[in-house]
Amino acid sequence: MNRKEVEDAIERKLAERKKRVVNRNALDALFHALPNPIGSLGKIFLGRKDALEAEKLRIQQDIILDLLCKIEDASSSTKDKALKQGEIINIISGEIEAHGYAADEVIGVLITSDAGTTEFKPGTHIKVTGKGSKKVTGLQIGNGPN
Repeated sequence: MNRKEVEDAIERKLAERKKRVVNRNALDALFHALPNPIGSLGKIFLGRKDALEAEKLRIQQDIILDLLCKIEDASSSTKDKALKQGEIINIISGEIEAHGYAADEVIGVLITSDAGTTEFKPGTHIKVTGKGSKKVTGLQIGNGPN
C-alpha cells in the first residue's frame, strides 16, 4: 500500500463510522447534561470534530497494526521458504567475546561466503580485544581482502 491508498482507506472507514461516532458523542453529552447543560450543548455541536479526529486516529492505528502484521507474515514466510529450500540458516544472538594476546589475528565473528543465510537477533553484542595483536576484527563477512 502506498501513502495515497492508506489515506483513502482511512477516509473511507471514517465515512463509514461517522454517524456512529457522532451519535455516540451526542449520547455522551446527553448523559452529562444534568450537571452541566451548557457544556453538554457545546460538546454536541463542537465535540463532533474531536470525536471524529479520535476515531480517525483509531483507524490509522488499526491500519498500521495490519501493515505490521503483514510485514511479519511476509518475513516469516520468506524464512520458512529458505528453510524448505535447504539453505543453511545461521542465527547469531547474545554476547560474543573474543580476546587475544600477542596474536597475529583476533576475529569475533567470521561469516564466510558459503555460510548461507545468517540472521543477527536484536541485542547481539560482539566484543573483541587483541592486546599486542596485529589484526583485530569484530565482524567479518566474506573472505575479506585475502
